Amino acid sequence: MERNNNIITVLNIQIGQERRSEMADQKIIFQGDVTKEAFQEAIDQKRRSGLSFILAVYRTLDEFLEKEKKNSGKVLACEKGCSLCCYQLVTCTEMEIDEIVKFIKAMHKLRRRPLERRLKKFAAKWRKYYQRNEVALSRNSFKMLQDWAGEACPFLNEGGGFCDVYPVRIIDCRTTSSLIPCNEGGKGNRFLFQSESWANNMILDEQQKRVGRMHVTPIHSWLLVKKF
Repeated sequence: MERNNNIITVLNIQIGQERRSEMADQKIIFQGDVTKEAFQEAIDQKRRSGLSFILAVYRTLDEFLEKEKKNSGKVLACEKGCSLCCYQLVTCTEMEIDEIVKFIKAMHKLRRRPLERRLKKFAAKWRKYYQRNEVALSRNSFKMLQDWAGEACPFLNEGGGFCDVYPVRIIDCRTTSSLIPCNEGGKGNRFLFQSESWANNMILDEQQKRVGRMHVTPIHSWLLVKKF
């Protein structure tokens, strides 16, 4: 377990910094008639009703995105079965993966057991990859993004082309969308709407506040240290 936690620590530093810079460099394409203050208040209200911080952010983002999409007049091409964006290495905070763990544990065993077997296979594959590339990754953790390009996300149900944890999918997934269908050359873009950048920032800030660092690392690494 200690070695698995070391993997998290080594990869976390560069990835967390990159996630910040990626958001800072991204230009928001559509800005709706909503405010950051209203976004924060909506989150606070949901937390007062008993929701976890992560679920409060997710549900608020869903609500505000609907307003922004309506105001922009744009229709996203993303739909069930469109999974091009799911074939890459994705990262998340510990708060996000903990929400996924709870979601999976609450599944009926007929759904949960096949998913757990798949996750164990991904974890074993990741462990072997990291052991072979430990030195190189300690120098440049972004190498893994190239090495795993085209690889399916552990939570992607490739048979059906959908996400097995869609209701609690991570913020990387929630803030990636396209206006053009995948089969027509569409490509996922981050932060098309301003509420997406707010949600991303708030999650990073909260994670930083709780443990003193952003703790952003690949989903595959979390599979090694979390009990699904």
